[in-house]
Amino acid sequence: MENEVLVEKKGHTFYITLNRPRSLNALTLNTMAQLHDAVEEYKADEDAFVAIVTGNGRAFCAGADLIDWVAERTPEEERDRARLKRQKGDFIGFSQECWKPIIVGVHGVALGGGFEIAISCDIFVATSDARLGTPEAKRGLAPGIAMIKLPRQIPLKVAMEIMLTGEDRFPVQRAYDLGLVNKVVQVETSWSDDQKRTAVLTACEEIAAKMLDCAPLSLQAIKQAAVRSRTIPLREAMHLDFLDLALNSEDAKEGPRAFAEKRKPRWTGS
Repeated sequence: MENEVLVEKKGHTFYITLNRPRSLNALTLNTMAQLHDAVEEYKADEDAFVAIVTGNGRAFCAGADLIDWVAERTPEEERDRARLKRQKGDFIGFSQECWKPIIVGVHGVALGGGFEIAISCDIFVATSDARLGTPEAKRGLAPGIAMIKLPRQIPLKVAMEIMLTGEDRFPVQRAYDLGLVNKVVQVETSWSDDQKRTAVLTACEEIAAKMLDCAPLSLQAIKQAAVRSRTIPLREAMHLDFLDLALNSEDAKEGPRAFAEKRKPRWTGS
């Protein structure tokens, strides 16, 4: 199996990179399987505190590779296909299963499944000229994950307009104004694709650096509380034990100790 997804760790930052640049990182079933494995590796690495997801080449991700998805397969290949489809759902739902923070950096396009990956991350950074949208209905398909997630992140009427029109050029600035995108990286039309990717990656790394100033278990407690409490009544949410993860840790002792000693904390994630 080719490396359609690359993983690398620098310090406490875990990099996940879509790596099918000749096809705008379009998603094959193998890509989804490797994305699933990459997130599982990130979750299991106790020394990785924050992840950054980007795409190589001209774009973040153009969505599903439709040629791959409709190709004829043997019964055995079809069973593998069904398994990989389940992993696709698992990956795009990862933000509710991985309590470590995940930042996405989008340049070029993030359409269909690529857009769904982006809105599934905790922090969404995009270049000013990026193309966003859900064109699935124009292909007789439906944006399976976006249908559920997008109306929870922006006003319903706007989400419906995007999905019901098969929008594939939703303005990044409007996405920012609606709170869907956290940061817009201004780029020039004269810039190369590599320059745009570098710019969005740098912006992601700046946010990651701020996160790394925080205790990793505190970040996990915050994310878990923010995600899980959205689906339960407020009174019930207030009685969940989100804080125990952070308050019963060694880092909870290190933070006040470092403050008293006037030095930077040395977080261990334990």
